[in-house]
Amino acid sequence: MVGHVGDGNFHVSILVDPENKDEIAAAYGFIERLNWRAIEMEGTCTGEYGVG
Repeated sequence: MVGHVGDGNFHVSILVDPENKDEIAAAYGFIERLNWRAIEMEGTCTGEYGVG
C-alpha cells in the first residue's frame, strides 16, 4: 500500500497469478471488504486515474 496520508488517501496494488482462480477470488474478496470497511468508517471509495 502507498498513500498520501495527510489527506487519508491510499492506493493498493494486488499481485496475483492470473491463471490461479483461487488467488483471483481472494483478491476480489479483499477488495470488496476493503471498500466496505472504508465506507463503514465514513470514508469513500473512488476510481482514480481512469480506474474504477
